[in-house]
Parts: sequence; structure tokens; C-alpha cells
Amino acid sequence: MRKNSSIVDSDPVLAPQRGTIGVPRLRAFLTDFANLDDCPEALSRFYRLFYDMLPPIGNVRHLCTQHQLWDRLNLPEPSEAQVQGQVSRVYIGLRDWLRSAWATKDKRARLWLLHELISNEAYLHTGQSLALTVMAFANGPIINVKLGPPTSFEQAAVYLLNHPAARTRVCKNTDCPTPYFLADKRNQMYCSEDCALPAQRRFKRLWWRQNGKRWRENRERRKKTKR
Repeated sequence: MRKNSSIVDSDPVLAPQRGTIGVPRLRAFLTDFANLDDCPEALSRFYRLFYDMLPPIGNVRHLCTQHQLWDRLNLPEPSEAQVQGQVSRVYIGLRDWLRSAWATKDKRARLWLLHELISNEAYLHTGQSLALTVMAFANGPIINVKLGPPTSFEQAAVYLLNHPAARTRVCKNTDCPTPYFLADKRNQMYCSEDCALPAQRRFKRLWWRQNGKRWRENRERRKKTKR
């Protein structure tokens, strides 16, 4: 990968697929997205791995270069660097919504966050701006709503919402570089044995401070009894 590569360098003609996504790929997408770093290189790599589960880069770029957006902010036409930065912020914004839904323990809050996440991804997926989409409700609710098949992104979000096996956790090791993980066990607090090791060592030191003297005395007493 080029040193200064960015997500805008990714192929814009690759469109998300809408087939059923297998559980292993859903889980990989969710954990990788939640743990995604802010740097352009990480974002570009993530997009290339999961382009089929994200809003098409071409649509996002189109929205970020709309003259109405920049005119509304009283800004001159954006430079290429500004466009790249804006495109990156769109995907990072989706990541932050996912992180918020991941970390909350309130099921209603998670439902709301995931609904907003799916909704915003759908706007981006179809290349519509949020303002134009909201205008469709100017005359009241749409009664006969016709939806297309769920996108890959929506399948991942719904899996996160509906499957009890998808136990979202944030690793208790504050030094963990990838703290967002899906737990295999109900009481699992750490993403790996390596992250759990410092806590286990602290627990053992605490136990020895509180119980070590009594344990050694009991051991010596048992030795004397056996003689």
C-alpha cells in the first residue's frame, strides 16, 4: 500500500453486494470496524477488506463534493485534500455510532443507535443526502413503504442487535489496542489471555498479601503433623 494512500484511492466502482452474509464475516466486520484506527492507511485497508459491506466510496465522495453543502457553509469549492478528509470523516462517523451502540448496556439505547446507524448507512448507500430524504415526509408518513433487500451493513447491525450469542464487550485492559470484541463466554471481561494476565497477576498478589501468612502457617502445621 502506498505510504500516503487514503480511502478515496479505493476503487469507486466496487458496489456492495446484497447476498446473505455468513456469521463469521459479520463478526469479523463488526469487530474490525469497531476497532478501526483513525489513520487513513487503516481506513483504506478496512475498506478494501469490507467494501461489499460499506456504502460505496463513489456515493460518499459525490455527497462530499455537492456544491449545495459547501455553499450552505459559505465555503469555497473544496480542494482534493478537503474532499478526502470529508469522505474519511463519514466512515469514521459510522464507526463511532457503532462504538456507541457496542458499549451501551441499555437495549433501548442500542436499538435507537443501531436504527440511526442503519438509516444513515442507507442514505449513503443510495447516494442521497439526509436533507433530501427527510423532505419525503413533508406531507406526512409514507403508508406503503417498499424496502429493497437488506444491505450487508444492515445484516451486520441486525445480527449485533438480535443474536444473544453476539455478546459485545469492551476489554477491561485499558492498554488493549483493540478493546472491542465479541465474548465467547457470558462472564468474559478480557478479549484474550494476554489482556487478562495483568489482572490475574494483580489478583494473585492481592490474595498473597491477604492470605499468604495464614497459608504458610497452615502448611508448616501440616508438615509437623505428618512427622
